[in-house]
Amino acid sequence: MTKHINYGKLKRVLSNIRESIGDIDNTLIEYDKSDKKIKVIFENSLRMSIVQLRESIFDAAASLLKCSNISVNSLSGNKEIFDKCVENGYFLNIKKEFFLILTKYRNSACHRYKQPSMADLLDFIKCYREDIHIVISELEYIIEHKN
Repeated sequence: MTKHINYGKLKRVLSNIRESIGDIDNTLIEYDKSDKKIKVIFENSLRMSIVQLRESIFDAAASLLKCSNISVNSLSGNKEIFDKCVENGYFLNIKKEFFLILTKYRNSACHRYKQPSMADLLDFIKCYREDIHIVISELEYIIEHKN
């Protein structure tokens, strides 16, 4: 069976991921230059950029699974979404913890409980930046080799 991938959607998602990374990098630059009162605003900005990053990556996962006739709505959660992606040959070189922590940070930011500290956010970005770049590279590869 030939997979039908929505390349237009993947291009938009890839653009969103790149924009989120740019926002994260810009926030970190400005954070270091700011006084204490403004740092709180940048911390919230960083949390929301991570939320946007998570949403974009999971949009990509949903789109890729859909082309394999798998609906994310039929899956029990984010861990199963990641597992199904791996089973279908996507995101093989991504650490599973990356997806789980992204979801944890998304939930805490959106529901405003147990917010990760700035130190936690910085550690996350440092530890998983390569995973983000692997996601970008994999999506670029899929888009470039669409035949």
